[in-house]
Amino acid sequence: MTTMDQATPIPIIDRLHKLAENLQPVKLINTYRGIPITYNAIVIEAERGTATLGINEYQAVCLALEGKTHLQSPHLSEVFRATPVSVDVLTKKTILTEFIGVGRSLGNRLYTRVQPKGPIDVELRLGEHHIPGQLADISLNGIGIFTLETYTYGDLMIKKNSHAYIAFDLPPEGTPVWLAGTVATVLRLPNTTQFRLGLKILPDPEVESVLLEYVASRRDALMREISAIYDRMRQEAMKKG
Repeated sequence: MTTMDQATPIPIIDRLHKLAENLQPVKLINTYRGIPITYNAIVIEAERGTATLGINEYQAVCLALEGKTHLQSPHLSEVFRATPVSVDVLTKKTILTEFIGVGRSLGNRLYTRVQPKGPIDVELRLGEHHIPGQLADISLNGIGIFTLETYTYGDLMIKKNSHAYIAFDLPPEGTPVWLAGTVATVLRLPNTTQFRLGLKILPDPEVESVLLEYVASRRDALMREISAIYDRMRQEAMKKG
């Protein structure tokens, strides 16, 4: 096999062409409702600004829904974002274009942060303030919360690294959860009085076991959801001939 020259910058299409020649896979990275969907893809051909890849069926669903993907390989100089021109669920192929380098790491994109199936009410306590909200997503070490517009904030200032307590009930049994954490990110939603908060959860073995069970259950449910979407997409494609 040919050894790729890592010292000299090579255009992404040329690198993908070499991967095709050497039968070396490239990893595609997407997310579906908070869970990372990452499978190896086979580069079939790469030329004139586009690359044709053979892909996993779950990746096909994410490409169709997200309208983008990320490519990662030891033989690429960095991670590249790409846009699908087409996604064929019957042949499990996609044509990608518009390759843009986004750095060597995707940060938190590879961490599982599951979104709940339905609304889960949350009470966030920041100092003297009790703030109602809803769960956006949750992982073993972090939680995302949307604050509610109905709350009158007054002079409330939500600052990074603030200590917080979070209380909510986890389905399906309504298991009460009480977490301590620190505010990691604060994003005010445009044209609203709402915030999207990201909090880092402080370690707690008892809570961790509850979260582990919930996250695993939601991940399994979401994977079944992706499978059902793929089946529907495939059936629709077959009807169109």
